[in-house]
Amino acid sequence: MATEVGPKGATVKPALFVDGSTDELDISVTEARDQFADLVNEVHYRNVRVFLTRRGERLAALIPAEDLELLEAIEDKEADAQVDAIRKADIRTTG
Repeated sequence: MATEVGPKGATVKPALFVDGSTDELDISVTEARDQFADLVNEVHYRNVRVFLTRRGERLAALIPAEDLELLEAIEDKEADAQVDAIRKADIRTTG
């Protein structure tokens, strides 16, 4: 299997990437354990999303911290909108 050198000398195995994509990777939990530091570098430096699989099923993911922060901000806005809707409904029923 051909390899290339990634950030800070990390070994990248392009054959692991889904459909030749360089932004998404499916890898078994067992393989991920052996390559964890390299995978973290891929996530951080190349913004790769790594899906951890068992028997082909996606179980979890390693994603850039910025992606998680964005997801949390979206969830916070949705929660705020729900609270506002409840308050407006409460005002209409009690007022």
